[in-house]
Amino acid sequence: MAVERSRESVIRNLEDAGCDAEMIVVFMNWFDMGWREKQLALLEDQREHLLERVHQDEKRIYCVDYLIRQIEGTVRETGGAYSSGRHLRKRKYDDGL
Repeated sequence: MAVERSRESVIRNLEDAGCDAEMIVVFMNWFDMGWREKQLALLEDQREHLLERVHQDEKRIYCVDYLIRQIEGTVRETGGAYSSGRHLRKRKYDDGL
């Protein structure tokens, strides 16, 4: 029973780490065979993949921040009112665009 719980825990962790079904099957086969080196290599690849996604999102955030600074600067120059909308949690595009 403890071994089955351990397997379930590993599978749940792999799912939470963003591994797809095929990757989980491969990993668990290696788990059963005791091939720890292969498991580590697969986990390192997944970590690299996730980190690349973080870097891509970071670049997107920089672009959004740049646009916000540009708009804020324009508003200051023209003396207009501006609300960043950062307090909003949901995206709302109901301006008819």
